[in-house]
Amino acid sequence: MRRNLPQPFRVMMLQMREGIAEVGRDAVTRNDPLHSLRQLHRVQEVCIACHQAYRLESGSPDAAGQP
Repeated sequence: MRRNLPQPFRVMMLQMREGIAEVGRDAVTRNDPLHSLRQLHRVQEVCIACHQAYRLESGSPDAAGQP
């Protein structure tokens, strides 16, 4: 299924996953809440961009699960 996703979507998905992993690593090693908050903000920007670019519209065949 993953290879059927658009390339820009896959790139954003990877950016999000790597960003979240970095937040987790740095939260343990740096113990700096402000740094973690800045990192989370950057990850959230990727989430927002993805949700703006890719969404299911109600009433569309894809949203209903029909071809």
